[in-house]
Amino acid sequence: MFISDINILNKEEIVTEMRNADIEKRNYFEFKHKLASGEIRNVEVYSGPIELENHHLLYSIIHDTTAKKIAEVKLEQAKEEADLANRAKSEFLANMSHEIRTPMNAVIGFSDILASEITDKKQKGHLNSIQTAGKSLLTLINDILDLSKIEAGKLDIQYEPINPQIIFTELQQIFSLKMAEKHLEFVVSTDENLPNALYLDETRLRQILLNLIGNSVKFTDSGSIHLCATKEAYTTHDCIDLILAVEDTGIGIQADQQKLIFESFKQQDGQSTRKYGGTGLGLAITKRLVEMMNGQITGISIPGEGSRFEITLRKVKIADTVPNLKIKHVFEANNITFEKARILVVDDVDSNRNLIVEYLTPVNLEVICAENGQKALLFAKEYQPNLILMDLKMPEMDGYEVTKRLKEDPNTSDIPVIALTASIMFHDDNDIKLHHFDGYLFKPVIISLLFKQLSKYLKYSENIKVDDEPCLEEKFSWDNVTNILVLQNIIIQEVIPLLEEANMGIEQETIDKLATKLNVLGKEHNVSIFIDYSKLLQEYIQMFDIINMLELLKKLSEELELLRMKTK
Repeated sequence: MFISDINILNKEEIVTEMRNADIEKRNYFEFKHKLASGEIRNVEVYSGPIELENHHLLYSIIHDTTAKKIAEVKLEQAKEEADLANRAKSEFLANMSHEIRTPMNAVIGFSDILASEITDKKQKGHLNSIQTAGKSLLTLINDILDLSKIEAGKLDIQYEPINPQIIFTELQQIFSLKMAEKHLEFVVSTDENLPNALYLDETRLRQILLNLIGNSVKFTDSGSIHLCATKEAYTTHDCIDLILAVEDTGIGIQADQQKLIFESFKQQDGQSTRKYGGTGLGLAITKRLVEMMNGQITGISIPGEGSRFEITLRKVKIADTVPNLKIKHVFEANNITFEKARILVVDDVDSNRNLIVEYLTPVNLEVICAENGQKALLFAKEYQPNLILMDLKMPEMDGYEVTKRLKEDPNTSDIPVIALTASIMFHDDNDIKLHHFDGYLFKPVIISLLFKQLSKYLKYSENIKVDDEPCLEEKFSWDNVTNILVLQNIIIQEVIPLLEEANMGIEQETIDKLATKLNVLGKEHNVSIFIDYSKLLQEYIQMFDIINMLELLKKLSEELELLRMKTK
């Protein structure tokens, strides 16, 4: 029998393959062999020369790899199908975001306008219910889409120098009241050699720890919760492995459920949603955030005794200093007036155009509307607006194409174009530059953010003095506050509990209550900074801007601590 009797290659092809193997100094081959029955099988062959009874022979060891090849093909097909399904899911969520956010733009926008016009208490109550329901729906949408952004690679980690010890101290303050209510001991221990400044994403790190500690508080009725931070050093001395752990004496997790809790929308079996709440997204988002920060998270739990979640962030760079952070100024409809200018609004939805008209007309701006791309091109040339607000998703000619043509035309190329988008996937400077936009706003459109964008390109005046880089903490003084002792008691009894609850869950209803409470106290006790915080919180709630919202809650905690020290 010859090799050619079982190999489907002809003699010349086999000789060529053997010659190539000799040149490459290899003894391994992948062939297709034919069985006596005529069936073709995939095989791998290991061959080598031997000498037997003065004869030079070639020996071969042959493995049938047909099943392996079939499995590899099926695995590749499954991977392609999974990738296709994931892309389809991302596309669906992006479309869902647009289709739901677009009508929500009108619901939230016009209800906000009505809130400033209605004085009847009963009507205000009805309107407040509409606003609360609308914002709750928007929060639910964003909670789901936050995970989608991570999976689609549209969420970026922003590294900057931070002091982790400040975050740990802040967490102690945030959870102190809740711990006291449940008679829990909260212990924070850190490595004394932990650097004071590390390059981390402060907002995401806080979000991770708030989630883990919040879960521990939720599922622990007695005992303690322990947050610890240690490090492992590298020989280069410029980075460390940061190890963070949250350990509790709570209800624990069943062994067969411990892997499931890191999956989206998964909660352990038997968990009472009515008692504990939640959508099952928290740990899934936490796990992905940790992985994006070059780390891993593990969980160990014993039912009835407690759980320990440990995070290892690898090669965290050591920084020299930690810069001071500032919160930017808020633009308001009742304290800003633009110099006479013309705005072109391009949107195929009537309610969206009408809402922008209602926003801009009272501040001295002339508004021209176009319901499609062709009209937008004509109106831009004819009326030469000072700025264009451009919807992205329109029939026939979308906002991308319209903007491209505007920027290519010398007659309109210098007109600033601000994108109005309901898509969560459009969010960074690369998108802006790639599609020739000068800026972007998310729907539902927040009036203060709209004015902030317009102020970059239009001249305006304000009733209050605005510095180049204004911030809330620079000019405020507690000396002008009225009834400061009464205010302190209200803060202890009503504001701090809401602040702690807001930090634990970042829930729409809680933050709405906190913002409303701050606004009322600000007016009653002449605390202008509370009014500013209230407006900013409302702004971030509607945008579900988790990054700025967490930073603002942190700054609020610091202001309340200053008030406490003031009244000692």
